[in-house]
Amino acid sequence: MRQTVAGPAQAPRATEPASPEVEVELELAGVRHGFGELKVIDRLDLRVGRGETVAVVGPSGCGKTTLLRIVGGFTPATSGQVILDGEDIGHLPPNMRNTKMVFQSYALFPHMNVRKNIGFGLKLQKWPKEKIDDRVDDLLSLVQMEGLGDRTIDRISGGQQQRDPDRRGDQTRDSRPARRRGALFG
Repeated sequence: MRQTVAGPAQAPRATEPASPEVEVELELAGVRHGFGELKVIDRLDLRVGRGETVAVVGPSGCGKTTLLRIVGGFTPATSGQVILDGEDIGHLPPNMRNTKMVFQSYALFPHMNVRKNIGFGLKLQKWPKEKIDDRVDDLLSLVQMEGLGDRTIDRISGGQQQRDPDRRGDQTRDSRPARRRGALFG
């Protein structure tokens, strides 16, 4: 796996080019994007070979998601080219590109607080209120969010929205879940 990195307040940059003997599947040539005066991606050149895996990492706000949105066609590049299998696809809408993107949407109900979001599946299964409350308390404790159950979704951080010991679908287990990180409501 090749890693694409970004430093503080830097747009993603390739650490090394695709090997010359590997067929290039995706190429970004001089891609730029900004929001007003803020340059988020400033002249990114990247070549990804067929079958290669690339990780884009960096601090919040450095342009990782913007880069993926540009490749997927959801955000136009200010300048530069997005080339897929030798074809410039920068002008194509998302549905005409042979790309896929999974958004970080946690499928949270904005009209419900944290506690109600977590307990929603249990309520549908007609668990008794006391048992739902106990299970939700257990899950909140497990992900270190005690005391946040009454907050609305817009009053917790993105990281808190992602925490999930075993996802919404596994809440009905009677045994205490193993500690792991993921998306609390996902």
